[in-house]
Amino acid sequence: MINVIGIFLAVICALLSYILTNSIIVTIIVALSFLIYFLFVFTRRFKKYQDSFKLERECYSFINNFIASLNVKGTINAALESVYLTANNDIKNELDGLNEANSEEKIAYLDRHFRTPLYSLFTDLINVYVNEGGDIIKMSQNLIEQVQNREDYLLYLQSLNRSKAVEFAILYSFVIVILFALRYSLNSYFAIIASSLFFKIGVGVIFAFMLLSIEFFTQKMFQIGGMQYEKN
Repeated sequence: MINVIGIFLAVICALLSYILTNSIIVTIIVALSFLIYFLFVFTRRFKKYQDSFKLERECYSFINNFIASLNVKGTINAALESVYLTANNDIKNELDGLNEANSEEKIAYLDRHFRTPLYSLFTDLINVYVNEGGDIIKMSQNLIEQVQNREDYLLYLQSLNRSKAVEFAILYSFVIVILFALRYSLNSYFAIIASSLFFKIGVGVIFAFMLLSIEFFTQKMFQIGGMQYEKN
């Protein structure tokens, strides 16, 4: 889906550049620049962001479900078996590969899968519960609050990114409308203006600036809590 959107945007920008410049060379440069960026940079970054966003929310769902199950079932083994039934395939595959491990070791191993600070706190909590016992709901109250706060932040961030993306699209839509207004208001002089090398370069600079703006915007947008999920 993202690839299709990227190709569509590249085609639109290429058509716009041709209408404004009547230059095949400028059109090809714009088309290839946007196509390469969206297919090989934006798509990769967006997929990693999406995967990390999804993984973090799955982590918090696992923590909440496990604590609730442990409170009801009373044992780590029973709680893990209960959570296993509702877990996604990735988590099931991780657990299925640990047939020789006990429940505590399986829970600890999932820290490599989720890679979030709150899951590490969760494993520490489970170790304390196993060694010392206690009321798991009272013991996990602070952790549950942190998980809830983080989930609320993720939802807020998702909403904020959508609104910023809409604002960004509207801004450049206005830029394109202004360019078209100038193009057709100067229709009688356009052939002379379009033949100018400086005009062609100017249009190319506008599209280059647009592409750089998209890059800077997505770098900032695809961050969660200051951590860039593009990085390993």
